[in-house]
Amino acid sequence: MNRLLLFMRTFCSRFASGSQHIQSILAHALVCLALCLAYGADAAQSGDFTYEVSQSSVVITSYTGPGGSVTVPDALDGLAVTRIGDWAFYESAALTNITLPTALTSIGDEAFSYCTSLTSVTIPNSVTSIGGAAFYGCTSLAGVYFKGNAPSIDSGSPFGDLEKVIVYYVPGTAGWGATFGDRPTMPWSP
Repeated sequence: MNRLLLFMRTFCSRFASGSQHIQSILAHALVCLALCLAYGADAAQSGDFTYEVSQSSVVITSYTGPGGSVTVPDALDGLAVTRIGDWAFYESAALTNITLPTALTSIGDEAFSYCTSLTSVTIPNSVTSIGGAAFYGCTSLAGVYFKGNAPSIDSGSPFGDLEKVIVYYVPGTAGWGATFGDRPTMPWSP
């Protein structure tokens, strides 16, 4: 492990002065390496989902399927799926629709970033936090529908600079204002 980190540090220092493109590729490679190191040992696979068990629940760590309309299962290994991990669906460009599990409590940083065909998403009422840039680069995304109270935003806007996104909320739920994550909000009756 120490040799791997030393190699990565040397590799990074040699390319740190390179072009923006090289730095971007390097940053993505480091993220992938970190995910492999963090999740690789305890990762399990079920269909198109890689996941890990954490504190008696399941975290989806990556999606490897073809896209289209995808349903994240409510449970794996007999345990509730409660989190979508950081970068879990990153660059799943063919993903058009996602059905999230009913016990989901959090959506990680950049979890759905660059899912460029994703047009709308419904967030279950159990979600209490959304990571920064969770939907960044989702250029087809027009509406995000929240069934419950306004979740906390871990860092920055979950939507980045997506100007056409409208956030919909159920009247009577708490924490909603004129905007959420710098996007306008509107009431919605499911």
